[in-house]
Amino acid sequence: MNYYLGADVGSSKTHILIADEKGQTAGVGLAGPGNHQTVGYEGMHSALEEGVSQALKEAGITVKDISGAGFGISGYDWPPTNQKCLKS
Repeated sequence: MNYYLGADVGSSKTHILIADEKGQTAGVGLAGPGNHQTVGYEGMHSALEEGVSQALKEAGITVKDISGAGFGISGYDWPPTNQKCLKS
């Protein structure tokens, strides 16, 4: 079965959702803020890692089982910011 991950990384919280190929929720994760402008890149990484770990555990799968992912990351919208992230 294919699984897909969606991430909403915001200024106040981070939500992670894993759904199967039928659109059924398989796992959910919740973590703290992940906007790099307020928590730094380490904080963004920590929020993603915590939320994804929770969702994977609830789904009973590993990251290798994820077929695709989409991310909405608060504060990640200006070309200079994007270039800095890509170089990190």
